[in-house]
Amino acid sequence: MAYEHRPGQGTLGKAKTKTKDTSPDLTGKIKLPDGKEYWLSGWIKKAGNGGEFYSLAIGQEVMPMGGNAYSAAHAPFPAQSEHDRAKSNGFAKAPGFDEIDSDIPF
Repeated sequence: MAYEHRPGQGTLGKAKTKTKDTSPDLTGKIKLPDGKEYWLSGWIKKAGNGGEFYSLAIGQEVMPMGGNAYSAAHAPFPAQSEHDRAKSNGFAKAPGFDEIDSDIPF
């Protein structure tokens, strides 16, 4: 059985592959207090004083698929869906609303 993070904890390790300079140096997962697990990426950077620091980014939610952790991409924050955009503008469609009503007599 794979290691399971506790809420509020995560792990980071050296990335297995770094295909370009902008690829993360570190990768892992973090489980937020609400129980959702997200991909975590880290970069080792140079500070102005010559020291090093770590820059982090939280990616998309980890989705279990066949027992293995899966995500289509490690993009930071998925795009907002059309429904969510409409809802935030106050124009959400009512549940069950159909685009085309075939009972219109003309």
